[in-house]
Amino acid sequence: MPKYPPGTHRLADVVQTVCHEGLAPTPRAVFVIDKSTRDRIVLLDPTLAPCFRRYIGSEDIHRYACAQSNKFLLTLPAGWTVATCNTPVAGVDAWHAIADKYPALARHLALHVADRPKSNTHWWELDAGVVVPPRDRAVLTMEWQRTILWVARMPTGYVSASAWIDCDADWLLGYLNSIPVQRHIQAARQANPRWTVCDIVDLPVPEVLVTDADMRALSEQNYHLHAQRLHLVQDGLLALTRAFAPLGALPTPALERWIELDFAGLCKAVSKAFKNDIPSRVQPEWQQWLELNRQAYSDVSQQISFVDGALTKEVSQQLPLPQG
Repeated sequence: MPKYPPGTHRLADVVQTVCHEGLAPTPRAVFVIDKSTRDRIVLLDPTLAPCFRRYIGSEDIHRYACAQSNKFLLTLPAGWTVATCNTPVAGVDAWHAIADKYPALARHLALHVADRPKSNTHWWELDAGVVVPPRDRAVLTMEWQRTILWVARMPTGYVSASAWIDCDADWLLGYLNSIPVQRHIQAARQANPRWTVCDIVDLPVPEVLVTDADMRALSEQNYHLHAQRLHLVQDGLLALTRAFAPLGALPTPALERWIELDFAGLCKAVSKAFKNDIPSRVQPEWQQWLELNRQAYSDVSQQISFVDGALTKEVSQQLPLPQG
């Protein structure tokens, strides 16, 4: 247990939580599926609906919020085959037992026989002891982006590929993503090479965030402003995709940065991504849309700069860097 500087508390003691490992079972093609595959299986075997949970991959985790995801995770718990299909056997015999009761699921598993793990157990089940996030509330999930640990709120009912803590406090999101905390994490990793994401529950939390309502409000505001800016970009990309993308087409990285483009650049990015030009008759409308959104983005960014600065100043004074 690390020693805590005077005037700080252990994060786990403040929010009463622990850190759990994320879920990234293999082979991915079996466990992580798209919505159409999930719907096809559930249509034929409706009782399997609770076994599919919406899924956030590590690539979907951003600072403060997760990107929209249409992925699902197959979450058959340990012991499911024995309890549901009334068979203690493994391998092909167990697959036949599943086929008798859940033919659509069996076909999905059979598609990947060549890639399935070599195991004498029911490999399609989650390992015993795996903790799955609650269905009825959001949690916080984390992912490394080079040397920065992005912490995001994972929507209610989702499962994450990355580590998560059973807490969704707004002030905690603002605190963990703040510059002083990120510097503290970087220093902790340098001081202790064995430091992992799950050690985040041992981070110190300044007393002021525990007792001062105004400081918590400032940290909450920090989260809300960043999330607002992120959602503005995501909603704009969704609007462009719905308006101009053919069925099944995905935006390019250039179009994902649409908020940074002028109107000529936006037209070029839309054309390149969707092979579809913005019609001249609606170009004035979309040019105005872009100007309004860029102004909104700029306004929120100015507010973030002010709040970030205030929070950084307060936290830096009370959060000394760990020593090696």
